[in-house]
Amino acid sequence: MSVKTDYANSVRSEIDRYAVWEPGQPLELGDYGELHDRTFQKRGNIREFAVSAEHSKGAPSLYEFTSAGTTVAESDISGSVGVGSGGASPKVSMEFKFSREKGLVIRAAESHTIQISNLQKVAAQLHALRTWQFGWKIVSELRTASNATILMGRSAGSSMKIEASAQALEQFKLGSLKTEAGLAITGEVGYKLVGASGPLLIDLVRVRRLWGGAARNLQIGAGIRDEPYERVATSVNEEDDE
Repeated sequence: MSVKTDYANSVRSEIDRYAVWEPGQPLELGDYGELHDRTFQKRGNIREFAVSAEHSKGAPSLYEFTSAGTTVAESDISGSVGVGSGGASPKVSMEFKFSREKGLVIRAAESHTIQISNLQKVAAQLHALRTWQFGWKIVSELRTASNATILMGRSAGSSMKIEASAQALEQFKLGSLKTEAGLAITGEVGYKLVGASGPLLIDLVRVRRLWGGAARNLQIGAGIRDEPYERVATSVNEEDDE
């Protein structure tokens, strides 16, 4: 598989969201499109149908994700590296050992989610349009970040090591690295990206084809929530390439 497919599969199985490829690529709430190669491919935005999405935004915060079963070890390294004109800083390392295949580590100092707050109204309006295709997916939630660092291992049992000054390693922990300069990332690296800004993760919904009237009664009788939309499952075996 390609790096893109590996990363997208890992995000879907580990975080239960869809990966933006590449991380930071521009996407908006209300974008619609299809899934190709495990990722969302934009066709347009629902504004084209004169449908408006209202937004609600979460407070910015540190975003940290480390795959379950991953162990982390830190150690000092002999010698030092110069840091600006203020002298030297000890060189240290941090090693990740992944018990799972394609294990993930994500750090971003400033991250927030934004989502469509009037999703029921939006879906109902789209459902009423003859031109809407029910196979299209809609971006209903976005997680964006500033200066995110993303690392992905390879196989189960693989390891990855970061060697840097103590200051740079602290910036990594805080999710504030802007570039890879001054870092040495070694080991079984499946994918790495330092300083990504913009959308990282998305959630998708689709408009239900059967909704309203008799279909609505059937849904209520079956105990299904009566909504004109449904979340697109992130299972890697569902909703893959179209």
